[in-house]
Parts: sequence; structure tokens; C-alpha cells
Amino acid sequence: MYAVGLVLNQVLNVSHGDAGWITWTVTLLSLITMIAFAAVLLPHLQQQGDRSDSAHENDGS
Repeated sequence: MYAVGLVLNQVLNVSHGDAGWITWTVTLLSLITMIAFAAVLLPHLQQQGDRSDSAHENDGS
């Protein structure tokens, strides 16, 4: 994520010229990528959380 920020910063610095559309393209692509990562990772993390919760319940019984 830090690397994405650095790239966006470079693109934003360039966008003061004629390359403003590149800024929007990169920003949109990075947002889509982050949303895709979230869509893939969040259910996976929630499943792990459910598993650990059920494991704790089993330990208690």
C-alpha cells in the first residue's frame, strides 16, 4: 500500500502538466484493486475468525 502511495504521489506531481488523465486512471485502478483485495480478503479473514470462535467454544465445553 505504501508503494501505491508513492506511485500516486509521483503521478500527482506529473499531473500538473498535460497528464491529468493519467492521475485519474491510476487512481481508479488503485481503488478498484484495493476494493478487489478487500472483497477477496475480508471473507477469508471472517472465516478464520469464525473458526477461532468455534475452537474457543469447543475448549470451553
